[in-house]
Amino acid sequence: MSNFGNKDIMANNIKRFCEQKGLTVKDLADAIDVPVTTAYNWTQAAVYPRIDKIELMAKFFGVTKTDLVEDPEAVRADAIERAFRDRPDMKILFNVAKDAKPEEIEQAVKIIQALKEG
Repeated sequence: MSNFGNKDIMANNIKRFCEQKGLTVKDLADAIDVPVTTAYNWTQAAVYPRIDKIELMAKFFGVTKTDLVEDPEAVRADAIERAFRDRPDMKILFNVAKDAKPEEIEQAVKIIQALKEG
């Protein structure tokens, strides 16, 4: 990905994984044996962690190194592009649905089911 090495992406990913796991920056720092200030600096995009620390974080969070260093939205967009390269109609549907509320998606499914039955 072109975003490899971006400190802001790394910072956001670290914060997101900590939040998902209910952890603090101190919890992360303690788990991978780095000073809290170092982990804090990563989350503020002040510095970029060395690869050995990225590997430790990936193991700690139970994710891949790629999950830490790449923008999840860019990865998702690339996956959509590859999946729907030959199906522009499906790409349009997917793009419309990505911002839909669950109840809107449920309503759309009901409409599609009714069209299939009719």
